[in-house]
Amino acid sequence: MRSVDREKTFLSTPLDFHWHLSHLHGHSIQSMKASVLLSTAAAAVLGGFVLLNAADDRQSDNTMKSDSVTVRLFNADGTAAAPVTLPTVTRTDDEWRARLSPEQYKVARDHGTERAFCGVFHDNHKDGLYTCIGCGLPLFESKTKFDSGTGWPSFFQPFAKENIGSTRDTSYGMVREEVHCARCGTHLGHVFPDGPAPTRLRYCINSASMDFHEEPEPGPATIRLKSAADLGSFAGVSKAEQDDGLVSVSYDPEKTDLAALLKAAKPAAVEFTRPEQETVTREAIPGVPLDLASRR
Repeated sequence: MRSVDREKTFLSTPLDFHWHLSHLHGHSIQSMKASVLLSTAAAAVLGGFVLLNAADDRQSDNTMKSDSVTVRLFNADGTAAAPVTLPTVTRTDDEWRARLSPEQYKVARDHGTERAFCGVFHDNHKDGLYTCIGCGLPLFESKTKFDSGTGWPSFFQPFAKENIGSTRDTSYGMVREEVHCARCGTHLGHVFPDGPAPTRLRYCINSASMDFHEEPEPGPATIRLKSAADLGSFAGVSKAEQDDGLVSVSYDPEKTDLAALLKAAKPAAVEFTRPEQETVTREAIPGVPLDLASRR
């Protein structure tokens, strides 16, 4: 999967706070720019101190209320799989910090907000699937993305309603609906009732909370396995030893039966790099430990 350079784009000036207010209230940047005095007044009220990425004051600090959650995974044909109940993904703070960049951690785990018009996916017009940066769960499809004028990636519908959780957010003296990954609790952004038809919803999402898988993804696919099996009988499959004890297996999705390959490999653990790999793995070898997010 192609990696994306991510800037550290957090609020740091009065104008940034002005941009942030458009995100909080759900107004477009164009209309907000007509009220430049708003940012000046906001800075004055704050005594010249700009509020930096304040954590959401939600009704519940624990978004993961259960050990399991019912979600929909991604099929290789691009459709949503049937609902399946899976364990929630929980990690220690140190584990999250080790897996995420500082920017990703600030947004995904500390409920920060990236600067408007600076997120890597704000102006992304490629076809594909947006997944959770924390656990790889499918979140949004490119066909539901639209230009809201706010400066953040906006979608009118999630990949599956089961995959998005929400909490009441009363930060900044307002009442909003915060949205997060239903499986790992990664903070995504907020949803507002001012989107286009047919849902009239606008999911205003931080780029730092998502990964993107272009469809169709060019070139061979890679999946990482903890396995010593000989896969030489599979045409077009190559293996490369990794220093972390996993084997990187490269294969052609058009020619290789991934389910058969996994059954032959009998891996003790799997780390996937494409969203459909989780669906295939859970069906082919149920119960195998999965590393639920690609590493950068």
